[in-house]
Amino acid sequence: SSPCRELRNDITEVKVLSMVKQSELFERWRTLQLCKWELNKTEANTFRSLLTRCCNAPAFLFTTQKNTPQGMKLKYEVDSSGFLPIDTEIFKLFPKEMPYSRSQFKKCAVVGNGGILKKSECGKEINSADFVFRCNLPPISTKYTDDVGVKTDIVTINPSIISERSLTSDGRSEEH
Repeated sequence: SSPCRELRNDITEVKVLSMVKQSELFERWRTLQLCKWELNKTEANTFRSLLTRCCNAPAFLFTTQKNTPQGMKLKYEVDSSGFLPIDTEIFKLFPKEMPYSRSQFKKCAVVGNGGILKKSECGKEINSADFVFRCNLPPISTKYTDDVGVKTDIVTINPSIISERSLTSDGRSEEH
């Protein structure tokens, strides 16, 4: 709607936060959250096109044997000084090619491991998603099933998590 579009524009046009009263900005943000979200296909297609041209995101969404050769030093995105040499053992863990096509999923769930879903009883809703991302090696056990579900299509891990934990041979983590 037009008032919602105006609110969004007001918020995104703020360049210097000190020039705006924080309470007014937060009030606009709270009001904007009440607006009904509608897909703008033109904007979505424009953004998708820009994203494809700038960084070929679909080709590099996953680390694969095809896009990450053995012997390469993989740069950590979160640590400018960190590199991971891709040896034979690590290379074998990568899928040969990107495991998912460009198909569109109707409903996705992204589940972290920060505990925000504790006692939420969102498990059934998460399990009903067509595709479930789980971030940073979250615990999946019957203890948390009611809150975070069990369905998992892909698990991500940040380099910081790798350096904080060492994995046992059965995939469990041990804190350092």
